[in-house]
Amino acid sequence: MGAWGIGNFENDDAVDWTHDISGSKGVKVLLSPLKDVVNETGYLESPYCCQALVSAEIINKALSKDRSELPEEIQNWLERKKGLFGKLPVLEPVHASLAAQAVKKIMGDSELKELWQETGEYDQWLSEQQRLLVALERFNQSL
Repeated sequence: MGAWGIGNFENDDAVDWTHDISGSKGVKVLLSPLKDVVNETGYLESPYCCQALVSAEIINKALSKDRSELPEEIQNWLERKKGLFGKLPVLEPVHASLAAQAVKKIMGDSELKELWQETGEYDQWLSEQQRLLVALERFNQSL
């Protein structure tokens, strides 16, 4: 593996996914890995978990209006009008609920969790996911 770090944007799968999102229109692409993780009844493979965590981070930052830690290409994606009528990507608290479900599932049983458990940095990774989960659940209170 090339890039690998505690943060959800700090691995190769995340970098690739960030690029895919920045080239998309609307939020359908962003939500896809979250839905896949939540609906998966089998084993959650690491690349899909990484994509879902990046999507969850983007939703959290977009809803909190604090985009400072997002990659520049994602900040631009959130601010660029798309589609026939020039609409911005719209993220809502219901998306945070979906993201929270995905994060919980990844933290519970996934290849990504297993990979982190094999390192000396598992506790830091888990803490990072718990931070994200708490942030996402804050938006669920408004549902």
